[in-house]
Amino acid sequence: MWVGNGATTRLTLQSTLFAGNTHGNLGGRSDLTRLQGNPDGLLDADHNAFETMPDAGTINGLNQANLFAINAQLQPLTTSHGRGFVPLHPIARTSPVVDQGINPGSLPNDQRGPGFHRAFSWPNNPNGVPDIGAYELYGDTIFRNGFE
Repeated sequence: MWVGNGATTRLTLQSTLFAGNTHGNLGGRSDLTRLQGNPDGLLDADHNAFETMPDAGTINGLNQANLFAINAQLQPLTTSHGRGFVPLHPIARTSPVVDQGINPGSLPNDQRGPGFHRAFSWPNNPNGVPDIGAYELYGDTIFRNGFE
């Protein structure tokens, strides 16, 4: 993500997963880059995951519970982990982003829609802590939603 500056600019990132991004003509790895020189605009980051470490001073507002320089263990892009038409990168059960997010908008579902709770913690707890990113990892998919 590239962030410009402005005296009234305020950007808040919450529970967002950044991975595999590039910056510049040389394709250098960078998840978050900020136009330097004007410190008036604020960039807040709360419960996010960054594959690369942003430069010092990039996050100049709230910097809370972020994960930096991590491998989120994204799986290959697929449409088989949901309704069949939403392409997504599932995360591995061992990913460091599992149960590390927040849900400030009280969203009931992840990006796949109804039937996929936004907060689901292992084992089979639909009232758990959300994962960082738009995809929520589910443990046991056979017994999910009360099937026995």
